[in-house]
Amino acid sequence: MSHEVADNPVASLLEDREVNHFAVIDDAFGPPVRKDFGVSLDSFWTAVEEDDAALTELNSIASSPEAGPANLAGAADLTDEVLARLYAKRGELGKLAPHYAKYVSTTVASKLAPLTALMTNLDKELGRKVTPTH
Repeated sequence: MSHEVADNPVASLLEDREVNHFAVIDDAFGPPVRKDFGVSLDSFWTAVEEDDAALTELNSIASSPEAGPANLAGAADLTDEVLARLYAKRGELGKLAPHYAKYVSTTVASKLAPLTALMTNLDKELGRKVTPTH
């Protein structure tokens, strides 16, 4: 335990009680769902709809072996399943990337912000190991 952590009374209490590891469990660590977005999904859809290459990429991501090719027609078609696929592919996006960054990733980041602050506090201020999960 570092000197700064040793001076922290909460860290000392945790050390005395042998609490060394925290699991932070929250749905925010998983893929986003429709209810996370409000009207920003409509804005995302409008931007993508006006960009043929981005719309083609989104339809490709939304397609599945079970359901076949996707032909998204509106924001209502951005289901939790489509958002999960989009989230899983976020690091591989091409023409869709700027739209994802503007409308989707900001919502995901805002959901994670309080959890990130908590995990940083547990790790840096209290010297505890932290595992995020959903």
